Amino acid sequence: MKAFALLLSILSIDLGGTYLLLNRISETESLEKAREEETTGKGFAVVELFTSEGCSSCPPADRLLAEIYRNSPQEEVFPLAFHVDYWNRLGWTDPYSDAAFSTRQRQYAQKLNDRVYTPMMIFNGQEVAVGSRTDDVWQELRHALKQKATVPIDLHHLRMEGREVTFIFSAPAAQSEHVINLALVQRNVTVEVKAGENRNRILEHDHVVRDFASYSLGGHQTGQQQFTLPEAEGEYILVAYVQNGPYGPVVGATRLELAEL
Repeated sequence: MKAFALLLSILSIDLGGTYLLLNRISETESLEKAREEETTGKGFAVVELFTSEGCSSCPPADRLLAEIYRNSPQEEVFPLAFHVDYWNRLGWTDPYSDAAFSTRQRQYAQKLNDRVYTPMMIFNGQEVAVGSRTDDVWQELRHALKQKATVPIDLHHLRMEGREVTFIFSAPAAQSEHVINLALVQRNVTVEVKAGENRNRILEHDHVVRDFASYSLGGHQTGQQQFTLPEAEGEYILVAYVQNGPYGPVVGATRLELAEL
């Protein structure tokens, strides 16, 4: 009986050790899963505003874009103001406008079966709202923030030489159909408009896209990008987001604030 009791005691100690080992393995797996969910499972919203200084309906949308970012400090919101160039013919050349941004809007409109107009907001590449309609914008933002990121993106090895910014982008989970968009964004700019529909008005903008590049990942999940900072001093941010095909749903986004480096 004493021998049997001793055997039970040894087995109990051994099983206890096995339980402890399994428990630690379980804790490790849970931590790894939590880290993965932290990088890929958080709600986010990429908000692309197509706007122009030549459009009298656009200033309220510009203010709203800044407001949704300012009032969502705990959320992953990525505002991007693309200034289109087709309003320039009315007398005022928007200094931030680019024909490529007008083309991007037209491609979106075709993809989403919508028309081309300003101010136009697109949320995570899927839903559209008139950018000056406050209630609609907040509703679409709340809806977009329910979407979870599935493709983590990393911006690293950043190097600044004069006005040149070079960095590496990586999206290890990206698939061949994915496209990565890279934007150089300027914060908080003010312009005095001297002609056009907003003549004699001082306009304030935030998250203005100053340069933009898109690449098909097509099996190449990493690459290098270089941007040239504008001559104007200011606060600049790098924003990267991945779409499921050109102008498709956005599946991940990240930012890197140059002011912090």
